[in-house]
Amino acid sequence: MILATEVEPETVISLACAEEVIAEMEKKSAQTAASAFLYIKSLP
Repeated sequence: MILATEVEPETVISLACAEEVIAEMEKKSAQTAASAFLYIKSLP
């Protein structure tokens, strides 16, 4: 686990989103997870 003090807040948020995408992939199809990941990556 990366300590929040060692990285930018945006990176922490990105890591959290990545974990959510992985969880989504485990629960649903890979296509749904891929779509969610691409959506997150498109956010400013």
